[in-house]
Amino acid sequence: MVMKVLLVALSTSRAAKGEDVKRVHFEAGTAQNLTKDEIKMLDGLTAQAGRPHYRDVINEQPATDEDEGQGENETDFEAMTVADLKSHLTDAGVTFAPTAVKAGLVAAAQANATDEEL
Repeated sequence: MVMKVLLVALSTSRAAKGEDVKRVHFEAGTAQNLTKDEIKMLDGLTAQAGRPHYRDVINEQPATDEDEGQGENETDFEAMTVADLKSHLTDAGVTFAPTAVKAGLVAAAQANATDEEL
């Protein structure tokens, strides 16, 4: 993977470590680790459209491994599915009720993210 700043939004499918392929979205203007296939696709779009779709990182803060696949430097918990939220909270060691609804899971994830920043 190579760190690049996206000049356009990018939605793609990725296989996370030991997980199934899932759809990820990266916002324009964010620094992201891109795969060789993603760069090849963006190069093709650049040739077709006549304008660049990414550039090298200069002074931007690159995404961390925790942010990878989230699409931006801050995790957008509301865009995640219930299964993804449960997986994220389980990985972070946060307990939650098995019957928890999405709003509760989002609140727990945001509270955990705030706690980690402190």
